[in-house]
Amino acid sequence: MARGRGRLAALEGSGVGGTARLVYRKAVHRRVAMGRWGAVVGDHRSPGPPPTAIELLDAADAGEVLGTSPHLTREDLAVLRRQGATCIVARDGDSVVASSWMTRGTLTVPELGRTVEVPDDEHFSCRSFVAEGHRGRALLSHLIWAYAAAQPPTDLLWGLVYDWNVASIRSLQRVGWHRSGELVTDVVLDRPRPRERLEPWWSGPPDQPWPAAAPACVLLAEEVWGSSLHAARSLARAGVPVGVATIGSGAAVFGRSRSCTWAVDLDPSRGDAAIDDLVRWMDRTVPGPGPVPVIPTSDRTLEMLHGARRRLPERYRPCLPPEDVVPDLLEKPRAFALASRAGLDVPRWVEVTDEAGIGAADDLPLPVVVRPCRWDSSGSAALKVVAVRERGALRPLLRALLAAGARVVVQEEVEAPDEAVELGITWRSADGTSFVVATGRKRRQAGADGGVMVWGEADDLPDVAEAAEAFAAASGATGLGGIEVVRADGRLRFIEYNPRLEAIHFLAAAAGRDTVLMAYRELTAGLHPARLPPWRPATAWVGSAWLQRVAEEPGGWRTALADRRSFGRAPGRVRAVVRWDDPLPAAALTARLARRGVQRLVGGERR
Repeated sequence: MARGRGRLAALEGSGVGGTARLVYRKAVHRRVAMGRWGAVVGDHRSPGPPPTAIELLDAADAGEVLGTSPHLTREDLAVLRRQGATCIVARDGDSVVASSWMTRGTLTVPELGRTVEVPDDEHFSCRSFVAEGHRGRALLSHLIWAYAAAQPPTDLLWGLVYDWNVASIRSLQRVGWHRSGELVTDVVLDRPRPRERLEPWWSGPPDQPWPAAAPACVLLAEEVWGSSLHAARSLARAGVPVGVATIGSGAAVFGRSRSCTWAVDLDPSRGDAAIDDLVRWMDRTVPGPGPVPVIPTSDRTLEMLHGARRRLPERYRPCLPPEDVVPDLLEKPRAFALASRAGLDVPRWVEVTDEAGIGAADDLPLPVVVRPCRWDSSGSAALKVVAVRERGALRPLLRALLAAGARVVVQEEVEAPDEAVELGITWRSADGTSFVVATGRKRRQAGADGGVMVWGEADDLPDVAEAAEAFAAASGATGLGGIEVVRADGRLRFIEYNPRLEAIHFLAAAAGRDTVLMAYRELTAGLHPARLPPWRPATAWVGSAWLQRVAEEPGGWRTALADRRSFGRAPGRVRAVVRWDDPLPAAALTARLARRGVQRLVGGERR
């Protein structure tokens, strides 16, 4: 009765708005979140000599713990005994003053209204309790350390902790545990809806502690929205303050995102000096001692950052391949040579810079594709990729491109449907010892001759993963990247490698391979992924590419609608720009496109 009167008093004192919020949280929607904390056994650190005796008990012999912990019921003990769990206890004389359980299997987490699966090489910590008179001595860390010392070094110990439980978190950090995502349950009209955000379990130098606060990260972007927005969202979900600097005009879009703490536009006419402007802006705006990773999201911004790498202050750490490797990775002819050296199958190609090159290109079998040798070698021609299927059309096209100042590569086209285009989104550590790849395929491309992905899916493709790793090893590429191949006639044909954050990296993140977070962790703390989250089905949609396909292909809207229906039924859906919990960037981008459309229309009428 007293508790009921207290609740009524709280309602009376909260006003109409406060009462409505309380009722909403109780009856309509409430959220329960628990951080996922743990570490690989080999990365545990000793918390020092234990202040009390520590003992490991089989569940069958742990009946004495019942009654010493309010977190343990008879039903819990029966379940833990069936699971063959281990109880770690701290004793003061004959009394149990602290305890924690380690178990595995299919486990119920009543706080979240869900179950978790703990495989045989993992150990889940639960039902931990420290008696009131013994708190403040980090006993939990000593319990964990005693158990870890008896386990294989490659096993994983982990548990779930509320963010407000600061004392437990500090104790766990003493033994080397770190936060690696969270499990969340939204209870809507009394129906639980569980979800999760899982990071890899990280491993790093034993003498380098986990950062107390996440350093900021800056993305160096162009007016290409999805890749930078998703990079910001990935980092922000991990508690990282994110700034986005756009070469051009992008702050009005990026700055609307709840994941973006700072946004600025840099004058593209400044050329390489724009990086000096970037440094001055970061010095003024981005707090903390660092290190602050700077991640380019396009070939252009990568090359700008590469050109300034030697004059960047020590506080800033660019996400770049080695200095001598970058030029080879940005040039398609050099990348083709590297792929051949790695043992990959590269379709025949010719670099065209003069009339002799045109003659050599004419000897290639049709059809062929024509592409710039690098991001800035189109001259005054707006060229991405052009397919040529008639012999008489090739020479005039190449001569026109040369006259426009272009330098291009002509390559034998691999004729295959869109879904034969497969990809690997990669991260490789600076020392080359750690490599992660998420593979998948395009289901539709923006143009009939190729181009940006309209939609695609993650899939486990071991031979694509092998090709990606072979190319990275042969080229010396590190950091972020991505490979594209075509599967035809039972073999893989190399198409290209991008040495920076892939535009569709969010497909990899949705599948459980968040490469941008891996780059950030290495640059800030020297951490590498020791264990990856479970692979998840994922499907990605790029709305702007979909509109391009509809505009360029007669009758393309029928295909586009069919694709949209297929995407709507696919698992793990993620969109390039639109997110229900971060809607303002999409609204700002829509308004921007509408203004430009009106301006073009008005300009055309005036002419």
